Amino acid sequence: MGTIPGNALREEDSHDVIAGHLQVYDSRVGSEPQGSILIWEQQFLKIGRDAKSNTFSIDSDPEFTVSRNHCEIYVVVYETSINHVYVRDRKSINGTYVNGTLIGVGPNVTPGYLLDHGDEIELRPYWKFKLFQTDHPRRHEFTRIQSEECKLFVDKYLVTNRCLGEGAEACVHLATDTKTKKQLVCKVVNLQKLRGRDVTKQVQRRFQEADILRQLHHPNILSYVDCISSPHTLYTFTELASGGDLMSFIYRHNLIDEFDVRIILWQVASGLQFLHSRGVVHRDLKPENILLAFSPKLLHYRVMLSDFGTSSVPRRNRMTSNVGTASYQAPELVFGSIQTPAVDIWSMGIVTLVLLVPLTDDELSELIRLDQEVLDGYIGELNEKAASRRSSKSLNFVRRCLRINPEERLTTALASSHSWLSTPEKHLKFFQQLDEKMLAEWQNPEQFRPMPLALEDSISTGEFSHDPSPGDASEECWPVRHGPLTESHHFDDTRRGENHCYKDNGTNPAEKYPSQMEFPSHKVNEAKTSIFIHPTHDRESAPQLRAKRRRITVAKHGDALFLPLTGLQKHLHPPLRGGQREQVLEALKKTNSKFLTDQDRSISDPYALP
Repeated sequence: MGTIPGNALREEDSHDVIAGHLQVYDSRVGSEPQGSILIWEQQFLKIGRDAKSNTFSIDSDPEFTVSRNHCEIYVVVYETSINHVYVRDRKSINGTYVNGTLIGVGPNVTPGYLLDHGDEIELRPYWKFKLFQTDHPRRHEFTRIQSEECKLFVDKYLVTNRCLGEGAEACVHLATDTKTKKQLVCKVVNLQKLRGRDVTKQVQRRFQEADILRQLHHPNILSYVDCISSPHTLYTFTELASGGDLMSFIYRHNLIDEFDVRIILWQVASGLQFLHSRGVVHRDLKPENILLAFSPKLLHYRVMLSDFGTSSVPRRNRMTSNVGTASYQAPELVFGSIQTPAVDIWSMGIVTLVLLVPLTDDELSELIRLDQEVLDGYIGELNEKAASRRSSKSLNFVRRCLRINPEERLTTALASSHSWLSTPEKHLKFFQQLDEKMLAEWQNPEQFRPMPLALEDSISTGEFSHDPSPGDASEECWPVRHGPLTESHHFDDTRRGENHCYKDNGTNPAEKYPSQMEFPSHKVNEAKTSIFIHPTHDRESAPQLRAKRRRITVAKHGDALFLPLTGLQKHLHPPLRGGQREQVLEALKKTNSKFLTDQDRSISDPYALP
């Protein structure tokens, strides 16, 4: 039978909150629960054979099927009454299961698995732990259109109604890769909710976020998985950061050790250096957008930057807009000056200051109103008042980041080589070994991430040919309506104004055109007029509507952000009418000008650096 130390059963704690409990089952004893274990928000509930290092020790396992340190349950708190309960395998020999699915096994370190109310954790062959949460997880129901759209790609991804966060027109859902059973995050943007005069810019910003993330691949950048689009909805799939965000980490640790702060900042600087080297400026760096990949205590594995909704590529547009979160904004963002990558350095300085010396948002927002001399002195005063004084090197790092003049701030390269992060030598070696460890456990692709899947506008608001029900998508085609949403949509469709179903001849494009997925010469004209290759097959043989990706040539991802947003601009505006087209062609003839297509482009990219 298992044993629970007395301190694990206490029911009163002035600094902690009960997040739920586990009912304990041992199949050798019977089918009824044999006990219950409390789950506290601020504690790790550890399970294994070793009585000294575990909250719940299993001392009746003569067959040694349970490891000394088998698994752990922990809670990530995002805000009051919103907490996520995770279980993580601790390199066990026989693995940890949730609802019959293996979620982790040694020898590798595995991320946490997000649990739901009623889930069963299983340590085979005898032990089960059933979760009961104090506050049930939030749910967000899909619209009628979204429910039908999700059926079109259910063979790849299952998007649940479990809500991890939501805004005015977007909701973040828990999703699962159907084949691997790996948990993912799916950001669902309802494009029909975008309103106002700048709808075009709003649509562009949503697609730009997905497009930028698609082209970035670095251990300290949130991993992009896939993107699926329809005229009504944008679905972006990314890695699930099971350690929570930096704000939840701050909530868990009232006072963070300075060495841990350095570990975090080393990785933040590394991620920013990669972004800036690719010409991307984040513009909204804050604790909520800095994620922990594995668990709240595994800083030594991976810290990731996320949320590129306000990021910008200077080569594409001149940055002057006021975006980001007020408390972390650089002065030039607030006062409308020209912005450079230095805006991220200011934000990094604020993040560092918050980790070193806890501050309120009001105190942070006042920093940009101080002149440089007063600001430098104020940083020192904050350290004097802090419960634990920080090193002079850490304060110097903050001051070097928080310069009113952007040109005086550290660059990301200088930040990584600052004495606070690069000395003493043994600490620098530790950080470098940390980088090597991350790279060894992380796979770098040799080509672009896939282009988004484009769903046909086969589901039109209020215009179903019949009331659809689950499983009937293959029985009858729905009318295709191409209204304003389709004209402003990210992707194109060459077939307009007709009722049709997808057809597929069963040929794999990669097999038919093996030369780096390039179009054969006799297909060039067809490729110029259609962004996506639409499959064709008889509706009787189709289990559901399908979409295929654009065929693209293999390219090194290092050149990705020197390219414009692929196919976006021309689909954000209605096409020219016939009369306008004739006028444009006539004007081009007078100047002896010619069109340059994407496939035939022979000039250098206009967005590349000189």
